[in-house]
Amino acid sequence: MDGEPFSGVIVSFMPESGRPATGISDDSGRYSLEYVQGVKGCKVGPSKVVFFAPTGGTMSHAIPPKYQAESELSADVKSGSNTFDFDLKSSPDGGPAKSGAKAAPVMAD
Repeated sequence: MDGEPFSGVIVSFMPESGRPATGISDDSGRYSLEYVQGVKGCKVGPSKVVFFAPTGGTMSHAIPPKYQAESELSADVKSGSNTFDFDLKSSPDGGPAKSGAKAAPVMAD
């Protein structure tokens, strides 16, 4: 967020149909998705990308509404390993600098 790692936030890839995959970003802003408990990865194909506040957790930044339920962010997950970087801004006008929210490789099912 604004050039700093976005840590402690839930990242969710929500496909057009089927189960979403989620992960929690670490101190470096990296995350790895889990499809179901104990199964890493994400459904292959386009997904809406949404950020949520964890219950009882601590995030490094507040989540702007534009990245929550009405998010327009997306990712097209391919079979194999994937990495998705997101350039998140805290202000409506685009805000400062480049962000550091990054995805660890995602294995598709």
